[in-house]
Amino acid sequence: MASSLPQLATSCGGTLEIVQHNVTGLLHPPPSAGEAADAQLLEHILRLDRRTAAGRALSERLGIAGCRQVLTDFLPRQFHDSAEALLGRWQTLLRQLTWQRRQAREQHLGMV
Repeated sequence: MASSLPQLATSCGGTLEIVQHNVTGLLHPPPSAGEAADAQLLEHILRLDRRTAAGRALSERLGIAGCRQVLTDFLPRQFHDSAEALLGRWQTLLRQLTWQRRQAREQHLGMV
């Protein structure tokens, strides 16, 4: 995506979080879907055929959108900021759980 090339990917797993169908690439069913998946994959390959004007235009549009997504969502700074925020939430949760366990232990020891 960072190289401004359109993505052609299966519509399963983490791919769905990265590739947006008809925006940054084309998604097709996984191979387990059988002949329907094969037909869809062939259709997508033909749609992206750069020997045609339509294929070049689609490839360029999807590629530019994919590159833009990488630059806005997946640069180290954005990843760092997201990871830091997540870590902060985990630290807060850990502090709360630790405090709750300490309170429960003190209450239990006070009752014995």
